[in-house]
Amino acid sequence: MTVPAEHSNPWSRVDRGIDELRTRLDSAATEEQFQGIGLLCREVLISLAQAVYDPKRHGSTDGVDPSQTDAKRMLDAFIATEVGGSSSEELRTYAKAAVKLAVALQHRRTAQLRDAALSVEATTSAVNIFGLLCSRPEGESHALANRPGRDSPEREYMVVLLAYAVDKHPLMSMTNMRAPTWHFSDTQLRLVVQRGDDKATATFDRQRWWHPATRSNAEAIADQLMIQALALLPPIEKFTL
Repeated sequence: MTVPAEHSNPWSRVDRGIDELRTRLDSAATEEQFQGIGLLCREVLISLAQAVYDPKRHGSTDGVDPSQTDAKRMLDAFIATEVGGSSSEELRTYAKAAVKLAVALQHRRTAQLRDAALSVEATTSAVNIFGLLCSRPEGESHALANRPGRDSPEREYMVVLLAYAVDKHPLMSMTNMRAPTWHFSDTQLRLVVQRGDDKATATFDRQRWWHPATRSNAEAIADQLMIQALALLPPIEKFTL
């Protein structure tokens, strides 16, 4: 009897999901298609949880045994067992935050391209992180392979954190700026913002600007970029609070 590849290697379904996410993101154009990407991200997280979770090894953190589709409980149980101890607090927080962000982005009902792209980035980051935590060989990971300009799960996560920090930045609403666009490279990131017909580009130059990938670092970089962008735009008479 031949065992199907997806049963002998549970990561195959995860990899197919990541590939499908990228394909759909390239062609999505409507709100329904963006929402569909969020739903597929949910399915990828479920497949990821099924790939790493072992009910005999990973005890539930709240006393409730996770179902086959309860990705959050399975991943939380994996983290609690495999990334325990005070010395791993940052890594544990990092992994949990990646899952939390990926789940939160999936449920936006007024999805736009940015929401879908952030959801794909967060889901891919979670796959990369858990693949490393369970010692999956890097050569087997489609999520880590062929990613121009992105060389680590930590950098993937910093990209998501930065985009999320700017999206929620108080200056966005206070100054009536439109949703920003990002451009990333190894040594520079550029933030392009627009208010009315006026555009401004803010840059941040720093070797290994993504390290370490913490919320405080992301917020500090976002603050610098937003203040720089605002200074480049024509002044307005007053802020809209």
